[in-house]
Amino acid sequence: MKITGGNFIQLTEITYYVSAGNIVLLLVLLVSYIQIYNKIKSNFTLGLIVFTVALLMQSFSRAIMLLLIIANPPPEHFQPIIFNILGYNPIYVVIPDVLEFIALSILLYFTRE
Repeated sequence: MKITGGNFIQLTEITYYVSAGNIVLLLVLLVSYIQIYNKIKSNFTLGLIVFTVALLMQSFSRAIMLLLIIANPPPEHFQPIIFNILGYNPIYVVIPDVLEFIALSILLYFTRE
């Protein structure tokens, strides 16, 4: 599949929105884990808090990177270089974010249950 300049930005924007959704889910999970920790003071829950904070930092850095790409997209003649050398292909970037969103949604469902 050939990705043109418009598709590149559209897929990058979709990835950004999914990443923003991941941030929201992670914030809700963090609040839930903090509430649970305040009730039971478990080391496991503390580990979940640390893990969630680490995922939040990863998601924030990813969202910032995507915003920078959207704000200043590379010229179309550089896109093949970016795809081939750096391995940045928006299709393969959006898939992990969508899978992360699904996994976080399931985790949130079981955490709130």
